Amino acid sequence: NPRPFLAVGCSSAYGEDFPAMGRVLLFQVLKEKVYRVEGSSQVISGRLELQREYPGAVTAVESLRGFLLMAIGNKLEMHYKQGNTLVKVTFFDGLQLVSGLALVKDFLLLGQAGHSAAFFRYNCTPDPVTRERQQQLKELSADTERLDAWAVEFMPNGSKLSQVMADGGGNLTVFMYDMKNPDSWAGKKLLRRGVAHVGACVSQFQRLRLAVPGDSLNRQGLLACSAQGSLLLLCPLWDEGMFRRLQSLQEELVYQLRHTAGLNPKAFQGRYTRAGPTYGAGFTAVKPLKPLDNWLLQGDLLWSYAGLDLRAQTVIAEAVGVEPAMLLQDLRALNIAANFL
Repeated sequence: NPRPFLAVGCSSAYGEDFPAMGRVLLFQVLKEKVYRVEGSSQVISGRLELQREYPGAVTAVESLRGFLLMAIGNKLEMHYKQGNTLVKVTFFDGLQLVSGLALVKDFLLLGQAGHSAAFFRYNCTPDPVTRERQQQLKELSADTERLDAWAVEFMPNGSKLSQVMADGGGNLTVFMYDMKNPDSWAGKKLLRRGVAHVGACVSQFQRLRLAVPGDSLNRQGLLACSAQGSLLLLCPLWDEGMFRRLQSLQEELVYQLRHTAGLNPKAFQGRYTRAGPTYGAGFTAVKPLKPLDNWLLQGDLLWSYAGLDLRAQTVIAEAVGVEPAMLLQDLRALNIAANFL
């Protein structure tokens, strides 16, 4: 029977005169039954099996097909345990420090400091001569912008798989891998499908399954936490008609509502994504998306429609071209799907 293990990655910084060092600790998870006077109970403990030092900070660890996948400095390495040591199977040399790592089945999403995100696939094919299995980490696509990635994660939506990245400028970017699109350079470039400035540096993502009524497909939202102590929820929309209605609703709310201090929420959302380096945006300045090409909608702005009076709801719904009940039904469906909060 396979034994469960817990891998812990560490790093130590010794100042400017010495390089950073990393270490991996591998604990075996033990389950023991303890008998007491009041009854028996199960206690879970850990036993250190091995530890190994590396010339670089270990920034991320993941489990892939029984192998241990580690991000060490600018390298991505895959190992397996043999006795009291770790044996390297395959590796990938990145350009700069690996700052984030996400995994879904055989697909990997890699975030690098100063080089945005890259999309990988794990392949295991037999050698035609030796018949031995060859482990490969193949880079499928990458983002061409020089962004400082803080966190990366996948967002499954049925048969579609989006890639999400948070950068150091407080922006969220949603990518899509599409080989058939001519703008993707035969799949070598990740396509931007949504960019938004959230004003906080997201440090971690957590995937949570959505409870969509009457839908059994795998749809997951992302709960993000920032270094400033805030929480953010990113949910995929499962219906094309719902997205078009909410997108039109957002356009009407931007121009028909009174906003705090007269600030345009849509302009704030694209604050650093459309500014040039001379305006203080630095490396977070990228080519802006067209309004209709930006698939990221602002939930706070959309939910303000439910708090309007009946007359204002009717006026905005007429501008959108639907009934107010349909817009409220879309917002209610989103609320039900995200009931894990």
